[in-house]
Parts: sequence; C-alpha cells; structure tokens
Amino acid sequence: MKAKELENLIFNPLYTSRILLFFISGAQSINPKGIKTELIYIALPFIYNEMLCGKLSRLNKKSKLNSLIKINDYQLFLSLLNEKLSDYKGITNKALIYLGNKQNISINNFISVSSPIHYTKQENPDLMEISKASYNLGMVISKERYLDVFLKLRITEL
Repeated sequence: MKAKELENLIFNPLYTSRILLFFISGAQSINPKGIKTELIYIALPFIYNEMLCGKLSRLNKKSKLNSLIKINDYQLFLSLLNEKLSDYKGITNKALIYLGNKQNISINNFISVSSPIHYTKQENPDLMEISKASYNLGMVISKERYLDVFLKLRITEL
C-alpha cells in the first residue's frame, strides 16, 4: 500500500468530520455560538495524539484547559503543536467541507452546527473514546477566551 493511500484511510474525511462534529458540539454545549473559527484547527492534532485522547476522554464538565496542559508528559506535544497544526490544516479543511455536506454548519467568527450531538449518540462503541475526547476538548476550549488558548498552547501561527 502506498503512503498516500494509507494517509487517505487514516484521515478519511467521513471519520475526521465526525471528530470535528463532536468537537463543535462540545463547544456549543458551553457556548451556543460554537467554537471560534481559528480554534477548529486544534481538534485533530489533539485527538490523533493517543495519550492526549485518553486524557481528554476522562475529563468532565468542570475540567479546564490548565488541567490538560500542566502535565509534564504533554510538554513535548505542546512544543511540536505549531508544526502539527500546519500538518493537519488541509485535513481539517477537507473534513469541514465534508461536514458541510452532511450538516448545516455556520462559519463566521464562530463555527456552529445546526444539530449538535452528544458523544453518547456515537453508534460505534469502538469510537466512543474518540467521540468523548473530541466533545470534551470542545467543552474545555470553549470555556477559555480564544486568545488565552493561543497563549496557553503557545500557538504562534495557523
């Protein structure tokens, strides 16, 4: 199998659009406007990191971003985040296009979906951890001012 074919399987727009749908839905559970448009690009790098995905799936409604980023194991990830954001930007854009074909989404200053869903609505039990992690990441990020997210995560460019 060629590398490009493998990448297309791993980053299938159907799958990545579901991750973004749960991320946006989690954000909308806290802020009805949704997630700040610039912040949509942080979803996939966090979810595709196995260690962070596991940690995110164990968060609850009261969790904050600080509880996630103050763990020493994640410092290496945070130091590489800007590079990862660049790597995942095209994949995120394709997933948004796919999601826009399946759902009514509004993209202005904020991104929102007309029919947010809860991670418990995940039909496939094998994907429950990823769905919950995406949803929780949306909740945690939407509790912060978006400029604070950039500062805390040391994001320099998108």
